[in-house]
Amino acid sequence: ALSVTAGLDTGKILIGDQIRLNFVVTKPADIIVGLPELKDTISKEVEVIKKLPPDTLSHDNRQFRIRHSYIITSFDSGTVTIPPFTFTICQAGTTDTFQTNPLSLEVLTVPVDTAKTSLKDIKPPIEVPISWKKIIRWIIISLLILVAGGIAVFIILRIRKKKPII
Repeated sequence: ALSVTAGLDTGKILIGDQIRLNFVVTKPADIIVGLPELKDTISKEVEVIKKLPPDTLSHDNRQFRIRHSYIITSFDSGTVTIPPFTFTICQAGTTDTFQTNPLSLEVLTVPVDTAKTSLKDIKPPIEVPISWKKIIRWIIISLLILVAGGIAVFIILRIRKKKPII
C-alpha cells in the first residue's frame, strides 16, 4: 500500500529554534514517488535550514519505508500554517499527484519578566587610553622594519651591479 505523510517533531517552538519536517513515504518497489522541491523557504514565515539525507526505515522485497527530513525554523511569532505538500506518483506509465494535510506550528516568543529584570540602555563604546609604552613599541617596530627594508634594497642593488656586498 502507498502512503505519504508529512509531520513535525513538535508543534511548538521558540523563535529561531530548529525542528525537523519529516516526509515518510511507504511504497511498493515498482512505484516512483517524486518529493516536493523545498528551496530556502516553505512560506514567508518558515525557512529551510538544510536537507538531511534520506533514511530507509524499513524494507522487504516488495515494500519500502523511507523518511526524508528537512531542518526548518521560523522567526515570526504566532501560529504558522505550513501549506500542503504535493507528491508526484508514477506507476506503470501513469502519473498522479498526492497532497498532504497542512501542518500547524506555534512559534512562541521568549518570555521576559520585567518585574525581576530591568531593561537598560545600550552602553556607549569604551575609549581605551593610549600609553607611551605602546607608542614607543610601535615606533621601534616601524624603525626595525625600515632598517630591514633598507638593508634588503642595498643587498639587491649590490647583487644586480655584481659588486661585493661587504
